Amino acid sequence: GLVFRKEDQKIAVGSPVELSTKDYAEKLMKLEEGTILVHYTSTSDQAIQSLFSVSNAKAGHENRHFHVYIRPEGVLGCEIRNESAMNYGFKAANAVKADYKGKPAENIIALQADKETYQLFANGEKVLTVDAAALGGYRFISEITGLDTVSLGATKRGGINKYTFGGNIHKIEVYETPLTDEELIEETKKTAYPELQQIFHKNDGIIPEILPGLP
Repeated sequence: GLVFRKEDQKIAVGSPVELSTKDYAEKLMKLEEGTILVHYTSTSDQAIQSLFSVSNAKAGHENRHFHVYIRPEGVLGCEIRNESAMNYGFKAANAVKADYKGKPAENIIALQADKETYQLFANGEKVLTVDAAALGGYRFISEITGLDTVSLGATKRGGINKYTFGGNIHKIEVYETPLTDEELIEETKKTAYPELQQIFHKNDGIIPEILPGLP
């Protein structure tokens, strides 16, 4: 089921949205599997931008965190770290777009973790499947020790916001269950290219031109 959903979160670089005090934060810190689905537009050129993270933000614990991130050159990736006990990282190149027709591009991405595999989806395609056994066995957020921070738009490490995102998270949903491949392809293809120009958001100030009807 759905753990939480948030919409229209405008985020300035270095000013992430903290969710740590929300009643669902504890559930997020105990996820053993699940799905993270994010519809975003990045207006930043930061090298690594966390969309969603869960971390142990205390000093001396900089490598206890989970995040789903993007990079301006089109990488979509994920890290699951618990100091030397676990250091999982995987990413897909050319998965997301930074701009489209001269404007910052919208993308919809998803991470699905189902106790055997980790999968990444973007804009209507499955862009990566990782067999957990190849990494050393399945691990997820619940196995990271001392988690205390949940953020949109950064990963808090050693008390400092790292991997800062700037732009708009139009919608994020986190489920404690893995959604099916079919559901995630369907959900993420709303921003498939080159169809993107057909999507209009009332708050983007883009008004489609209305052509006069034929006689």
